Amino acid sequence: MMKKNKFLCFLLLLLLIFSTNNLQADECKKVKLNNGTLWVSISDEYKLCTYQAYEQATVSLEKMVKDKKPDRWCVVMDIDDTILSTVNHIIGLEERGETYSDEEWIEWYKKNESLPVPGAVEFTQTVKKLGGKVILITNTQPQLRELTLNNLKKFGFNYDICLMKTGSYAHDTDKVLRVKDVADGSIKSYPEYGNTGPQNILMRIGDSAHDLYDITEYKFEDIKDRTGKDLIIIPNPMYGRWSHSQDNCMEPVISVTEGTEFTITLDSNPSTGYKWELQNQDETMVTFISCKYARKDNLLPGSGGKEIWTLKALKKGKTVISFRYARPWEKDEFSSEEKSFFILIK
Repeated sequence: MMKKNKFLCFLLLLLLIFSTNNLQADECKKVKLNNGTLWVSISDEYKLCTYQAYEQATVSLEKMVKDKKPDRWCVVMDIDDTILSTVNHIIGLEERGETYSDEEWIEWYKKNESLPVPGAVEFTQTVKKLGGKVILITNTQPQLRELTLNNLKKFGFNYDICLMKTGSYAHDTDKVLRVKDVADGSIKSYPEYGNTGPQNILMRIGDSAHDLYDITEYKFEDIKDRTGKDLIIIPNPMYGRWSHSQDNCMEPVISVTEGTEFTITLDSNPSTGYKWELQNQDETMVTFISCKYARKDNLLPGSGGKEIWTLKALKKGKTVISFRYARPWEKDEFSSEEKSFFILIK
């Protein structure tokens, strides 16, 4: 009788294990991660790419230091998904079917689930060994500063300065002001960095174009010869300005014929001082013709209208054009909105 009971207990245990495994498998099947998130989270290819980027950065930096022997030099680096991976945050969002919000991001950040990007820790240590400074410029919320610095320390990152979007830099989304002040030795809002002095920025590293150069002044064609030398990009297919472009378009794709003109219409209100500016335009593909403002009929003074931009498609291919809604006299300050459009020229 006891043998029979033991056998029954064994069978029940097997059934329990089998059913639990099936349940877990079924639950896993319910979550389908985007390809970019999956690639970053599990692929060797992502690790190979980041290691390759940091190895190339090391080779290039060693050559620059040897050839130029610069005084007071530094490397400027981004943090999120440049040296600390936030893939666990993206996985959580996709599992729950949610989109990004500052509140949700802050709560996730407090869980300390960031991990080092492969190759990043070693590179910061190399910079220090070569005699330079590692200066971190991040758009992570300033209230997360202590948590961020603790994470960096925990993983062994070697850095000298960390500048966030706070104080004089509260609207420095594109990092232009902070980079300029690092170079000039005039860092604001951080008394502890007051004696840093001017820095020769030998290299910039990040996962977004604005981490590497002023995207309001330059485009890919202007800087492409510097990539892999003093501008190092870290792959990030999970998010970025490019990932919002499709959502912000008035049409998913603007399809035009080579040699013809087309228009893009944008809501605008000049009484606020804001106007749309064309930027990141490949002038070999699309050229500007004119822009005119049309006020809405039967509205009170101060009401908005439309800016009608006329452009011309020059040759067959694909390109993206971007607009920035800003006050012209606040070039380095806050931009209330940006829109990008995919242009397919047939």
